[in-house]
Amino acid sequence: MPSLVKISVVALATALLLLTLRGSIAGQFSAWFGFTTSTSKRDEISNEFPSNTPVDTVEALKDFGLYLRMYYGTRDLYFNTLVPSMKYFWFLPVNLTVVLDDTPEDRALAEQIRAEYPYPKVCIEPEMDKIYYHGYGKSLQQLSMFLVEQCFHQKYVGFIDTDTMFVTSVTPELMFNGTKPIMFGLYGFPFFRYWQGTLLALQKKEVFNFMDYFPVVIKVEHIINLRKHLEKIHGMPFLDVFAKISKGSYSQFSIMGNYLWYYHREEYQFSAQFRVDPKKSWRQNNQVNGREDALYYDKHLTNDMKFPMPRTSLHSKEQLRWLEKPDGQRRLLHEGICHSGGFQLCADLCKNFTKSALHKDLFIFHRIVNWTWDSGCIQAQNHHYWNLETHYRNESLPRILRGCEDIRHNRVPQFRKTHLEPHLPAKLSSNDLKLRRRQGPMRFTLH
Repeated sequence: MPSLVKISVVALATALLLLTLRGSIAGQFSAWFGFTTSTSKRDEISNEFPSNTPVDTVEALKDFGLYLRMYYGTRDLYFNTLVPSMKYFWFLPVNLTVVLDDTPEDRALAEQIRAEYPYPKVCIEPEMDKIYYHGYGKSLQQLSMFLVEQCFHQKYVGFIDTDTMFVTSVTPELMFNGTKPIMFGLYGFPFFRYWQGTLLALQKKEVFNFMDYFPVVIKVEHIINLRKHLEKIHGMPFLDVFAKISKGSYSQFSIMGNYLWYYHREEYQFSAQFRVDPKKSWRQNNQVNGREDALYYDKHLTNDMKFPMPRTSLHSKEQLRWLEKPDGQRRLLHEGICHSGGFQLCADLCKNFTKSALHKDLFIFHRIVNWTWDSGCIQAQNHHYWNLETHYRNESLPRILRGCEDIRHNRVPQFRKTHLEPHLPAKLSSNDLKLRRRQGPMRFTLH
């Protein structure tokens, strides 16, 4: 008998070695742990929250959903970037609302996306008078987010774009601290002039630029309160306020985020990233008209606020344009799969990456939002992946296993440039401006 046991042990070890050399260990992991790569609705979407999720965070997540404003012109990004990255990295229950234009093309798109993962609710937004957003599609998208409750009925909304690309398994702790949404804000040397719109809207200096992460999680009631606040300080209906703001440089997230900082600070956790221009001193980096100065940050920011936190995703259009590599998206997804469990499930596919190295994509939203200069990033990364492995292994690994198989069979989708049709500004005369039509409550169609 002892000799038989020895023979069995040797045989088992030899079989495992052969499996590893052949690159099929991932399939064996799936059998041992009961994982599956099936693409049925039941396997793709779970309605259960991970058992190790903090109790108060579960309560928040039960009333949380993602919100995406898009149109048919950005459908390539939706199908080739956002959705594949969700399949690999979003193991939480999916509650996505997609808002589309009231056009034949968008209605046809609605029927298509409702039938495919992640099986979103679709809301058709009625045509809005171009005078309020000056005929620009990007401004219409941002206006829709200010009117979020027309199509969205959860307590917490997580705003995303079609070019959101998740690059790590999304744990609840990357979005919530208990019931407090986590907000990432940039200070220091600014990019773009979004502070101009924030200053105009709130009549207060901009503290942070919040256009630097997805999903942007906010309480819906606070967006409603923000609209009322803007109406009060500007003395006009919100749509007219927005028409005034959207003539110049602005970001809806910066307006929302700075309003929350000023008026609801205790209900959120703020993570403050310093953006530095190496040619300037620390204090020179903060001296920008319309933004708070260095003394303000000395007074109000704690060390905890300034310590790095991993982001869940990249702004893929900006990041991939900067990389200028035809296989850029595949490589970024590949690296995220390896760090999120691939080093254990498909080590043979992760030889080009190092587990102990900094996973830079957790700290680079796009090329001009880079936190990797901070030595605390590796500590923050290690904590994130320890938390993922310790508390969410059973929920996340089946999706990472799918990623391993897609890498092995060259099925990881590649980034495609979307050729958008132009949104030309409306040609409005002075008489049009004087005779501006006041819109009543808009009617939205929920599918």
